[in-house]
Amino acid sequence: MRVESPGERPSGRSSEVAERALDVLLAFPDSQDGELGVTQIAGMLGLEKSRVHRFLTALVNKGLVVRNPNNHRYALGPRTLALAQAALRQMDVVDVALPYLEQLRDASGETAGLAMRVGNSRVHLVQRESHNELRHRFDIGAPLPLIAGSFGKVLLAASDLPGDELLVGEQGEALRKELDEVRRCGFAESYGERVPGTHSLAAPVRRSGHAAVAIGVSGPATRFTEERGKTFIPKLLTAAAALSEVLTAH
Repeated sequence: MRVESPGERPSGRSSEVAERALDVLLAFPDSQDGELGVTQIAGMLGLEKSRVHRFLTALVNKGLVVRNPNNHRYALGPRTLALAQAALRQMDVVDVALPYLEQLRDASGETAGLAMRVGNSRVHLVQRESHNELRHRFDIGAPLPLIAGSFGKVLLAASDLPGDELLVGEQGEALRKELDEVRRCGFAESYGERVPGTHSLAAPVRRSGHAAVAIGVSGPATRFTEERGKTFIPKLLTAAAALSEVLTAH
């Protein structure tokens, strides 16, 4: 009979523990508000709450998950953004997009940004901030809803991934119609849907025909008015098409 040496663990058991911890981590992108509680995760995954708590503690220690002290719920941590950025760097998306963001920023006078879909959330990856003292900043790395704001709607409309669970009830039916319009026009527009007093425009960037990221601009609605936005749409669509072509060629 083989005797295990100290510290040795059966490979099957180790694999199962690692998979369950990853299941906990991968539950967060499907959260509509980006936060989950222990009981909620346990119900989603069919795990005991004590096990979920241990997995979350390990993920917090690694910076992959953070705990909200106000409501004792958890959200994706800053190191998940580092992982996403590392994956994107392999595809050169962020590096290739930077000149286009700077062009959009300079042409509009507003902050230009890049976002990607992560499950049922969106994450802003990089931005080039407006030079104006009063400006909008994207919350880099934070999971944000797909169903509010131009970036989220572009990603939801253009994505190959399903999102039917977000489109329920009367509100869901209205959103379906809006997404159809986004697909038809090739861009989305938002007036204070997520951040009051802001106006944003976004368009999809594709790689080999598949949605990769959303590119767009956002600024104070008092300056970046509906009229100014309409004059800027052709420049946004041109930038999105050019970036799509470059990414597809890589």
